[in-house]
Amino acid sequence: MITGIEYGAVTEKDESLPDNLVCTADGSISARDSATGELYHNRAGAYLEALNNYIRPSRWQWLIEEKPGEKRRISLFDGCFGLGYNSFVLWDEIVNRRALLDTVEVEAVEIDPGVLAVLPAVLSQDCFHFMSSGIIVDNLSCAELADDQSVRGRTLLEAFQWLADKQAGVDLGRAKIEIRARFERSTSFTLQLYFADLRAHLQALHLSKIAAFDFVFHDPFSPSKVPELWTIDIFQRYHKLLSARATSRLLTYSAASAVRGGLQGAGFSIYRTMAVGAKTGGTLAVPVAWSDDQEEHELADGVVLPLADEERKKLAGRSGVPYKDPNLCADRRHILKCREAEQHAMRAKLD
Repeated sequence: MITGIEYGAVTEKDESLPDNLVCTADGSISARDSATGELYHNRAGAYLEALNNYIRPSRWQWLIEEKPGEKRRISLFDGCFGLGYNSFVLWDEIVNRRALLDTVEVEAVEIDPGVLAVLPAVLSQDCFHFMSSGIIVDNLSCAELADDQSVRGRTLLEAFQWLADKQAGVDLGRAKIEIRARFERSTSFTLQLYFADLRAHLQALHLSKIAAFDFVFHDPFSPSKVPELWTIDIFQRYHKLLSARATSRLLTYSAASAVRGGLQGAGFSIYRTMAVGAKTGGTLAVPVAWSDDQEEHELADGVVLPLADEERKKLAGRSGVPYKDPNLCADRRHILKCREAEQHAMRAKLD
């Protein structure tokens, strides 16, 4: 949780930063979660992690090429929004490249409304300057906050500063914030940010959301800390949310065998993304198996990689036993205990 957060240095303290934020190795800011004790991002860089584990392997540019003559639209489900880097870096790439897009839509879920206090500092960084000052807000709505028409016509950064100021002392649990914005009269951006438990949100999604998304970015804290957010049952729901296009995909920073086992069990084909810092890379999961030609195209530049033999071996063994939560309501201890029992049963069968 951001409220009552315990912060810890990643690199030498930057005296220009507020006391509640720290620098990662690429210069972008992050924070430490007090509940799990984990950083929100890879120590090598918050921006770098979003770019290499999510944005570059999403191949969002290819999606535009795949839709000649259609409305050029990108739809993203951002599971565990956190400090917003994954969505914001995508927007930043689109704006900086002046991509020929009509609409970019993001549906994001985050459990902690306290992140709103940090988002202005995130968007104030030089790495987001062009995007956060170039995207202009047309409308901002939140039932729990008094409407303020002065936000209209303001920059994205100014809108999030308004939210940070207004949210103090307001209970935003279960709230929805919607921002509609535009860039140079060419691309419209929509962010629907739900403050909710991810599992409950997935259960409540309307049938209209089936096959509605081009990408899923999944970014909770680590599986060892919150296994309830890394289950095969969540991944099965993600599989239904993704469109049937060959360019559709789920991306996550985790390379854990249990996570990949859950994704594989949910019907995804599994690949590895580039290493970031000391980590070996994340995971790309595709709901529609690639043809040989597409796989060759995807693997040509080193942004997406096949699993190594050792990774495949772990995936096929006890390490690949997924976390399970059929009713999306079990607690951490129960999920871990059930997985351990399944691993023991597998070992006994092999013996």
